[in-house]
Amino acid sequence: TYTGKVDAVAPQVTANVGTTVTTSVPITCADTGAGCASLDYTTISSDQTCASVSNGWKPVPASSLSSFTVTSLEAGAKYICVRAEDKVGNKNTGERFKLNVEEVVTVTPPTITGGTPITLSGSSSTTTIPLNVTFSAGEVFYTITENSVEGAKHPYSGTIYLEPGAHTDFYINFYDATGQKVGERFGPFTVTVTIDGASLEMSTTALRTKEAKITLPITKVTSTGDNITYKVTIAGVEKASGQRAKADYGTTFSTPEIALEANKANEVVITLKDANNKETVYKKTITHDTKAPDILPTQVAVVNNKAVWNFTAKDQNQGVVSELKVQAINTTTGEKGDVSALTVRDDGTYSYEMSGLALRSGHEYVLRVTSKDDLANAGEYTTVNPIKKPKSPVDNIDMLQKAVAVLNDVATSATAKYTLSRASDSTFKYISEL
Repeated sequence: TYTGKVDAVAPQVTANVGTTVTTSVPITCADTGAGCASLDYTTISSDQTCASVSNGWKPVPASSLSSFTVTSLEAGAKYICVRAEDKVGNKNTGERFKLNVEEVVTVTPPTITGGTPITLSGSSSTTTIPLNVTFSAGEVFYTITENSVEGAKHPYSGTIYLEPGAHTDFYINFYDATGQKVGERFGPFTVTVTIDGASLEMSTTALRTKEAKITLPITKVTSTGDNITYKVTIAGVEKASGQRAKADYGTTFSTPEIALEANKANEVVITLKDANNKETVYKKTITHDTKAPDILPTQVAVVNNKAVWNFTAKDQNQGVVSELKVQAINTTTGEKGDVSALTVRDDGTYSYEMSGLALRSGHEYVLRVTSKDDLANAGEYTTVNPIKKPKSPVDNIDMLQKAVAVLNDVATSATAKYTLSRASDSTFKYISEL
């Protein structure tokens, strides 16, 4: 007779890959039986599996098995494999977690080196207004906040842009390439821009589009000269040009097609030049967007015997998530759960508990998320790291099965009777009678 608890469950390993670009990842080993004895990790490419890695595993110190942070991950790493073994030899042969380090960029934050405090004249005859603010290094952007609304970011190169007209109590902010604010908020300022030269009026233009090429509708040109010329540039590259005679100043027209840079904010610059070669500059920020919302899992886990996925869904091109649907899939059997529509949240964070599928020991489950933004850009994402409910002692009786096999070998000429019972505390009682 053997009475005791059976531990045939491999340790659980996790890697908290987080929601933002990082070069460090916490990993852990957890075991409900004998306890963790070892924890190893390695990084692999997207076409590798944990089972294919024979060399390069790095051990975690014994004192840090329950909590260890992998640091200095290289920017090319796509996945991290984590494996563990408990004190009675049960092995987790390796689980793969997707990393978020492929876009790691080291940026030296700029600092303001001069030109403050900022002083502005109350009037201007041009839309581009010079500033003396200088920065130590790196790319810098500025925004104008007017009537409590912060406008689009514009590259800063010594000037700011203000539309013709009166601007009352506005503020200027500066940002680095990562979106971090540089210095204080400057203002308030009041400036009236009155154009001294050719000017134009435009009809409303979509500030975000999925079209690769656009035209700019000009409703009116004003100039004292007999003709004007114009050119349209993006990032300093000329995209279109043309001219208008005085007789056509009041007639609506559109510029030639302008090719936008894909999936980014395009600062479109229109430069008018009158007969006296006097220039007037207009700027519009138009975002090209053909990408579906980004889905990023933040946690996958079994909570209270239920499969739960936490994730974020956000549009990175200033769009709005308009639709989200989720479906759990048992990758062990191919079974699919209910398709559930989620209510869109302003903060972009979601938690989903599996519906329409039973959570079975030893089976793996992933979540498929379909999304759509306000431009009808649609996409589908399936989680990389599956949820797996560990086998319990009830599911893992290999040790007892082996014992039965040994007794059968011994009792070749006898009749054997085997009895296996289980108490509520997972204690097994195994009896063999020969």
